[in-house]
Formats: sequence, structure tokens, C-alpha cells
Amino acid sequence: MTSGFVKTSLVILLLLNFIIPVAKGAEKPVLNLDTGERFLTIQGAVGDPDTDDNDKIRVYSDQYDSAKEPGHHRIGDAEAFIFIDKSLTITSTKGPKSTVIDGRKEHKVTVSINADGVTLKGFTVTGAVVPDEGKWAAGIHATGVKDIRISNNRAVGNQGDGVHFFDTVNSKITGNVITNNNTLQDMFWVGNGIELHRSDNNEVLNNRITKNESSGIYIFGSSQNKIKSNQLNNNKRFGS
Repeated sequence: MTSGFVKTSLVILLLLNFIIPVAKGAEKPVLNLDTGERFLTIQGAVGDPDTDDNDKIRVYSDQYDSAKEPGHHRIGDAEAFIFIDKSLTITSTKGPKSTVIDGRKEHKVTVSINADGVTLKGFTVTGAVVPDEGKWAAGIHATGVKDIRISNNRAVGNQGDGVHFFDTVNSKITGNVITNNNTLQDMFWVGNGIELHRSDNNEVLNNRITKNESSGIYIFGSSQNKIKSNQLNNNKRFGS
């Protein structure tokens, strides 16, 4: 009887040792594949001192909740919801329909990219808003960088552009769905699906760009960009 009790106790302990780490992992759905560290938020992973350039960040779609992101990162005179300042590859496990980054209509930019070599893949990015006295906003915004990869995302429901490149070169926007981004009255220059502003030598390929309140693809002060095989429908200004 004692032997059976001991065996049962050992089994229970082994099960607890397995279950408890799994539960803790589920509470922290963002994993740095290079360091093995887990985080509650994407921003936590980006900002951690152990996270280095070229690390790969995996976001587990079933557990991730963007409402737990701290937000409110200063960018000039406004704020970004998630601020990426390291060369990282950030991907979700189940794709954009299952993994939403929502700026909560409190931020000028939902995902702000401020480092070379960033890849963002597999997210719905929404909820950017033009601030008071502001002139633009964007779901995904890259500025002053190169070698950016924006692929297999959904940029939807932003008050501003879906994807906005400013002074960004040698980058790719591929295989995204960009739709229902809107503008404010008399602000025709925002609400584009994609905007390339002073951005050269980029590729915009195989995107579905529909029902945006301004242009499907708006290019200003930019050159040597490859625009090919995009589906553009029902955008209100150009690129319909």
C-alpha cells in the first residue's frame, strides 16, 4: 500500500511539473526564440535588454491580447502603440485573422518601425487615429529605415493610411490585405491603402487594396519603386 501511494505521488508531482510551466508559458504568449525568454507583450520582448538585433519573436495567437500592451510611446509630437527600434523578425503563429494589434484609437501609429531589417508578418493592425491638430496617421509606419518586410498582414480600420513608408528604402510590402482605412473631412492625403513618401527602391507586390477612403497606392516624392500584381478595387480617389 505504501509502495502504491509513493508511485501515485510521484506521478502527480511529475504531472504538476509539466502543467505548471505550460500554464506560465500561456500567460506570456510572446517568445524570443533566440533567448528562450517569454513576455506578456510584444513591446516587452522588443524592449528587453537581452533582445538583440536579428532575434526572432514569435507571438502565440491563441493567448496574445494587445489590450495588455502598454502603448503611449512618444514619436515626435504624438504617440505609437508598439515601437520597434531593433532589427527583429516578429511573426504570429496563426496569421492575421487570429492575431490583432489594436491601437485603441488612442495612437497616431499602431506599429511604428524605427530600425533597419524589421519583418512584421501575420497580424491585423488597426485602430490608429489622427491626433488633434495632426495631419496624418497610419496602422503600420516605417521611417528612416531600410530592408523592411511587411507581409501577410491585414491593415484595416485605421483613421489614416494602412501602411506608410517615409524615407524608407529597399523594403517590401507583399501579400497583405489593406482595406477600409479612412480619413477626416478635407484631409484627402490620408486614408490611403499604402503611401510611399520620399521612399525609393521598394517593392509593393501581390497586395489586396480595397475600399480605402483615399487612394489605393499613393506615391509622393519617390522613385524606382516596383509596383506589381496588386488587386485594387473601390478606393475612392486613385487606384480603384
